[in-house]
Amino acid sequence: MLGGMEPMSIAELTCRANIKRTALSRACGRHASTAYHWRVVPIQHVVRIAALTGIAPHEIRPDLPDIFPHPNKICRASAAA
Repeated sequence: MLGGMEPMSIAELTCRANIKRTALSRACGRHASTAYHWRVVPIQHVVRIAALTGIAPHEIRPDLPDIFPHPNKICRASAAA
């Protein structure tokens, strides 16, 4: 990964948010066992999972900074313009 920015694993996410994988699956409109097959949150579900868990999208998928930028980087870019 570029700059050591690894996506958050499903195991870490469920531990940090104190939530079960079945709840993640159901929140995404998927079969209850779907999240057991995920290594990381698929890009199309990041925003929904972030809302459910309270963990920011850029923390869940820091490997996708163009899609889920860190809020501080957005502010700096706006200030520079």
